[in-house]
Amino acid sequence: MNIEHLRVILPHALAHRIQWHDKIVAQWDNDMRNDPLSIYMAKKAVNEMHRRYLEQSYRIKEALAVAYRISEGEALEPILGDHPIFWDIRKDLGEQYSTVS
Repeated sequence: MNIEHLRVILPHALAHRIQWHDKIVAQWDNDMRNDPLSIYMAKKAVNEMHRRYLEQSYRIKEALAVAYRISEGEALEPILGDHPIFWDIRKDLGEQYSTVS
């Protein structure tokens, strides 16, 4: 399975689980669409997640690689970023990295 498989399957799984805010439903309710509203909104959400993944994946993968090297004893500083995964990486590395320098 690859990311394209997920992009096809995920909206159908999410459509039955996501509780949308009324503001979002109102925003997309009048869009021209071929899918039921719940599937349409889930597809839009998955497309947005994919866009963000493409924008940030290189830097996140780099941060994880550096974190691994730190965990193996190299004297490096974790890569900083504004995505919560960067905060989690620092927290997982331990006390000395858990706060932003």
